[in-house]
Amino acid sequence: MCALAAAFSSATYAYDGWNCSDGTPTISVCDWSGVYCYYDSIEIYYIGLGYGGVQGSLPTEIGLLTSLVYLDLIVIL
Repeated sequence: MCALAAAFSSATYAYDGWNCSDGTPTISVCDWSGVYCYYDSIEIYYIGLGYGGVQGSLPTEIGLLTSLVYLDLIVIL
């Protein structure tokens, strides 16, 4: 998740809690805004990045999120 946070660090709107130190989240990623985990788990099933003004490419590390079911992106051309 830190690679994803770094990829979108220049977003128009800051994503609350999307902070890392030396490649480790400073708080649980389940507490990051727009990130939802399964109940009683740290497995991420949803990431919503819509309307955040993010630009760029998804890092390949997104493939490591094996429990991710929904990735909500809004594409503006």
